[in-house]
Amino acid sequence: LLITSVVRLFLLSPLFCSSCVFTFTLLLHYLVNFSSVWHETQQMENRFWMLIGFLLSFSALFLPDSPFHVSSVATFRALEEFGLVSANGCGVMVVGWVVLFVHYIDKYSHRKSLTTTSGRAFARRASVRRLSESIGESGATRLKQV
Repeated sequence: LLITSVVRLFLLSPLFCSSCVFTFTLLLHYLVNFSSVWHETQQMENRFWMLIGFLLSFSALFLPDSPFHVSSVATFRALEEFGLVSANGCGVMVVGWVVLFVHYIDKYSHRKSLTTTSGRAFARRASVRRLSESIGESGATRLKQV
C-alpha cells in the first residue's frame, strides 16, 4: 500500500516528488555523516538548515506540478487580482520568510543550548572573579577555600 502510494505521487507530480526525495536524501546524508564540511562550525550548520528550508519552500511554491504552486493558492491569486502584488512576488516573499525563520530558529536553539549548559558555569566563574577582585586578595583566598 505504501509503495503504490509513493508511485502514484511520483506519477502525479514527478518534479515535486523528485526534489523532495533529493532534499531528504541530502538531509539523511547530513545526519549520518558527521565528518562532512557542514558539521565543522555552527555557522555551516546554520547554512545547511537554511539551504534545506530554501529547497523545500522553493520546490513547494514554484515547481509547476507542486500542489502548493503559487498560481493554485487562493490567497496569492486574490492579491494578484487586486493588483497589490504578483503571485510570484508573494512566493518569493514566502520563501524568504521561511529561510529567515529557519535561520532564526537554528540560532535561537544554539544560543539556548549554550546558555543552559556551559553558560551557567561560565557565569559562575565570572561572578567569582568579579567578587574576588572587589574584596581583594585576602578575601579571594578565603573564597577559593569555600
